[in-house]
Amino acid sequence: MKNKVALALFASLLLVLGACGTEKAEKEQEKDKVELEEQNAAQSDEIEEQEEEKAEEAEETTPTETPAAKPNKEEAKPAAPATQDGEVIQTDRYAITLLKGYTFMEEEPGRDIVSLSADGQTFMRLEVEEFTQDAYDFYKQNGLELAQAIAGDAEVHTNDPVSLQNAKQAMSYQTKISESTISIFVFEMNGKVVRATIYDEPTEKYTNEFAEMLSTIK
Repeated sequence: MKNKVALALFASLLLVLGACGTEKAEKEQEKDKVELEEQNAAQSDEIEEQEEEKAEEAEETTPTETPAAKPNKEEAKPAAPATQDGEVIQTDRYAITLLKGYTFMEEEPGRDIVSLSADGQTFMRLEVEEFTQDAYDFYKQNGLELAQAIAGDAEVHTNDPVSLQNAKQAMSYQTKISESTISIFVFEMNGKVVRATIYDEPTEKYTNEFAEMLSTIK
C-alpha cells in the first residue's frame, strides 16, 4: 500500500515538473521570437537607410545636361509675348517706340535688348547715354573694333546708314558670319549718343525694322 502511494506521489511530481518545464520552454521560445523580430526590424531599418543614402549620393553625382551652344550666335534670349504696335518704352536714360512683335528688356545697367518676340536670337543690343563728342568718338572706334573682332577673317563694311532718320554723325559697321548678319550703328540723336548692335538673319530680314525703331529714340 505504501509503495502504491509513493508511486502515485512520484508520478504527480513528474507531471508538475513536466508542466513547469514546458511553460519555461514556451516562455524562452516566445522571448527568442521577440528578439528575432526586433533584430529583423533593426536590419530592415538599416537597409532602408543605406538605400536612401545611396539614392542621395546618386542624385548628387548625376551630371547636369548642358545645352549645346549654337555656333556664331550669342546665347538665345527667351521668347516673350508680342508687344503692341507703337508701345513706348521709357527708361531712365531714353525712350524708344517698339514695333509690333518686338519685346524690350534690360540686359544689365546701361545695356538693353530689343528682340523679336518669335525668335529671341534675332535682337538688338542698345547702349544709350547723354551725348558728348568724347562718348561718340569712343563708341565709333570701339564699334569698329567690336565688328572686327566678331568678323575674324570676314570683311567688315563701313557705311553711312541712310535708313536712320534724324541721326547725326551716323556710322555703321557690318559683317556676315555663317548664321547671321551683325550690324553696329553709332550715331547722335536728340541729345543722345547711341550704339546699337543688331544680330539678324543672313538675309537682314529685320534690320530695317530695327533701324525704324532706332529712329524713335528720344
